[in-house]
Amino acid sequence: MMSNSLRIRLLQVTLILAFGLKLSAADMNAGKALFINNCASCHAKNMKEKLTGPALGGVVDRWGGDLNAIYSWVRNSQASVSAGQPRAVAIWGEYKPTVMTAFPALKNEDIDNILA
Repeated sequence: MMSNSLRIRLLQVTLILAFGLKLSAADMNAGKALFINNCASCHAKNMKEKLTGPALGGVVDRWGGDLNAIYSWVRNSQASVSAGQPRAVAIWGEYKPTVMTAFPALKNEDIDNILA
C-alpha cells in the first residue's frame, strides 16, 4: 500500500511533468525573445546572478507561486509597492532607488513565456 507522502510526491511529479510538457518550443523561443528585448539589460541571462535587478531563476517560488502578483509587478512595480504587496515591498527595499521599468503591454502569456 502506498503511503500518503508517496502519493503526494507522485502527484507533485505528475504536475511538474504536465506543466513542463505544456510548454512548447515556440513558447520558450517567444519567452527568450521577450527576455532579450525587455529584461536582459537588468537581469542576468543565466538567471542566477543579480545585476541591476534580482536573479530571475526561482522567481515564482520566491513570490509564493502567486502569478497574479508577478503579472502586476511586471506591468507596474511601483503600483505593487504602493499596494503593499509583501514581495514587491521587499524587492523595492533591496533595490531602491532603481525602479523597474513598467511593461503594461505584456500579456499574462508573454510573462509566462519569459518565466519559462
